[in-house]
Amino acid sequence: MNVLGEDIKQVINEVGEPIAIYKHNTQKTVREKLDFKRFWGTRIPFENEYQVLCSLVYDTKANPGDRMTILSDNTHYVIANMVSEYFEGFIITKESFMYKCNSTFSTFRLSSGLSRDENYSLQNEWDIVLSGEYCLFTGALEYGHSVEDEMYARFQQKKRRLITSNDLNIQIGDKIEVIPAVSEGIDSETEIWMVELLEANRLHGIKVCNLGEFTG
Repeated sequence: MNVLGEDIKQVINEVGEPIAIYKHNTQKTVREKLDFKRFWGTRIPFENEYQVLCSLVYDTKANPGDRMTILSDNTHYVIANMVSEYFEGFIITKESFMYKCNSTFSTFRLSSGLSRDENYSLQNEWDIVLSGEYCLFTGALEYGHSVEDEMYARFQQKKRRLITSNDLNIQIGDKIEVIPAVSEGIDSETEIWMVELLEANRLHGIKVCNLGEFTG
């Protein structure tokens, strides 16, 4: 019998943060609680704000790629990976790493059709694939630099990076419409980008989309 796992589960259920786990594949939501942690030991603001650790109960229904919502403040996270913590042959907790979402986005894919604009010029038709999904939307870094670099703000202007669930159907060449800062409740203008490169194997639960200029 997993005595320690059950004891930890009882504690988390008594004092933990209520959460909603949304599963993209089934479109169902599960309610649980977690022990929430942050990277407050680091001096890097990006890690403090957007990279989160948490402990889930040993029999959690959550999986990498799921979206997690903290119900007390309605903030959204993407579960990047999950590691089982063992004691005497039993799983006692599931330790998870998550990215905090700061934007929503929609995805469009080029169709075989064409239409004409108000000047009767031919233009591409785009079919919607995803709508209202959550992501972490950041500047993309040049090779050899990182977010803690003091020059960060000078070389992130022409590219962007979108981190979201690996369960979502996104392909190279897709058009991405991003509404930034949704988690802060700020009204922002939609930004339009194109997926240039996908990194789907960096962590089990996330898809890193490198975005470039959308040319239509």
